[in-house]
Formats: sequence, C-alpha cells, structure tokens
Amino acid sequence: MTPEATRHAASGVPPRIELDACLQAGVEDSRRLLVVWFVKKSFWWMFFGGAAMASVVHFVERVEDEFQVNYRSPESVEHGLLSAWVFVVLAVLLRIAIGWIAIALAYPLARAHEIGLAPRTGFNRHYATLSDRYKVARALRALRWTHNVRQVALARVSPGPGWWRRLDPIIDVVNLVGVVAFIATGLTLTTVSVVDLMQ
Repeated sequence: MTPEATRHAASGVPPRIELDACLQAGVEDSRRLLVVWFVKKSFWWMFFGGAAMASVVHFVERVEDEFQVNYRSPESVEHGLLSAWVFVVLAVLLRIAIGWIAIALAYPLARAHEIGLAPRTGFNRHYATLSDRYKVARALRALRWTHNVRQVALARVSPGPGWWRRLDPIIDVVNLVGVVAFIATGLTLTTVSVVDLMQ
C-alpha cells in the first residue's frame, strides 16, 4: 500500500473522487457535458476576437470606440447585438447562459446523490431541500468541468480517435489567435492614431 493510500485509509476518506459519479449513465450526458464545455471554452476567442473586429470597424468608420451594454436591459442588449460588438455581447451572454445550463445538467445527479439521506424538516423544508440540491449541483458542475471527468466523458462519447478529441486543442489554438489578434489590433490602431496626430 502506498503512503498516500495509507494516509487516506487512516483518515477514513477514500483516496480518489469517483469520476463516474459525476456523469449519468450512458452517452447522452457525457455528450451534453462536452458540448457545454466547448461552448464555455469558446468565450475567449469570441470576446477578444470580437473586440478586435469591432475596434477595426470603429476605426475605419471613425466612430468613438467606447461601448457599454446594460445586460439587464433587453433594448441595450439588442443594440449591442446589432452593432460591431456583436461577438463580444454574444460571448458574455453565452458565458452567463452556459453556467446555468451546466447546473441544470448536473441537477439530476444532485438528486441521485441524496439517496439514503434523512429528509429535511421544518416549515421551510422544501426551500431548504432545493437550496441544498442547488449547492450540490454547483459543486458537481465544477467537478464535471475538470480535465479528468471530461476524459471519462470523451472515452464514452469517442472511444477511439475522432473529431471530439481534436476539438479541445483546436479551440485552444483559436483562443490564442483571438487574444493575439486583440493585442496586435490594439497596438496597430494606437500606432496609426499617434502617426495621424503627428501629421
């Protein structure tokens, strides 16, 4: 027995998290988890690439580069979606929506892990039970986004080589290109603006 296993055995805590417990049986939940992860991960290229594109459009059209969206106002969001900043607004909206979608996907697991627990009592027991399930679902959401759980999901969805396994590194490259494009665009437009002012 390894020192780590001995230490965990002495403390009464299992040495590892059961990764399968973070996924529902079958392939569908694993597929949904991967799709949600890929959309979440796409935030970076959409945000920074969209900001670079909007900066170029505003520079060419000689429009002020300031942009603000009140995400509590449907009219303000609609205005943002119809502007050059559409990818930035979409990135933020998707990031918010994906967080809640991921909790919804983890909620059935939160209910399943309640088996054997004593029922809540008191006048607010229904709210307290729902609150507990929500907290467990949030914890499961975080676990489901870890690399190890995603590897289990990939093994279920794509046992062999396939585009599911290539998509993650492709998004990494696209994200890097988006950030580099944002930095390069900012430096270029700043340089051009300074040269224009000096002439």
